[in-house]
Amino acid sequence: METFTNQCHLCGESFECPVELREFRRGLSCDECEAKEEANRLEIEGQKLEAKRIEAEAIVDELTPARIRCTDINHRDFNADLWKRVSAWKPTQERPWLGLIGMTGESKTRCAFLWVRRQARRRIETSSSDHLRIAHAKGYDFAAITLAKFSRDPQEQEEAREKLWKYRNADVLIFDEMGKLHVTKSVFVELFGLIDHRHANNRVTLWTSNTHPDEFCDPWPEEYAGPIGGRIIESSTILRA
Repeated sequence: METFTNQCHLCGESFECPVELREFRRGLSCDECEAKEEANRLEIEGQKLEAKRIEAEAIVDELTPARIRCTDINHRDFNADLWKRVSAWKPTQERPWLGLIGMTGESKTRCAFLWVRRQARRRIETSSSDHLRIAHAKGYDFAAITLAKFSRDPQEQEEAREKLWKYRNADVLIFDEMGKLHVTKSVFVELFGLIDHRHANNRVTLWTSNTHPDEFCDPWPEEYAGPIGGRIIESSTILRA
């Protein structure tokens, strides 16, 4: 291979280059300097990626209740069997939801947040897109937030509308204690809108409850129980703790 002698633009040492690179001679570097540049580039990229991972996890942590934030998966009271099954779960087009059913203390909410934290990290590692948009709804608060839409206080109205919008449109929604909803007609309407929107758009949803949807929807009027319960069951992989 024909070569020419060039001077490294970084260290100034002479080295041999393929003649076809002659037109780029002022920007060429020797093998040693090129290796150092590549190592520096990889180090900087690694630092940027780690910073984005930390930021992604911080977003999840901000939404996570303090007691759950410090979950120790090796603690004897943690439901390791449930976490093994949850961590293996992947949303599909057919079933983009995960339902966790079991009694209080079975680590359902902990497993849901652990899964979301892991997904937020993976999103950063595998995609150049923005962070996951995450929301956390609680069954026992949902009615109050719905009713706050009709408050006489404009700020309360705005905050409630913003929360409900996030519930509908988050990339991932954790809906905790779905079976503990205090339901009135206005809450049924809002809940159906939420479930129907996420169902229609295949938005990933993790929900927890002490009971199966067939049970917690049973006391509801049929015009809501059927459509809401049907969509939840149709969209969900359901695991019992």
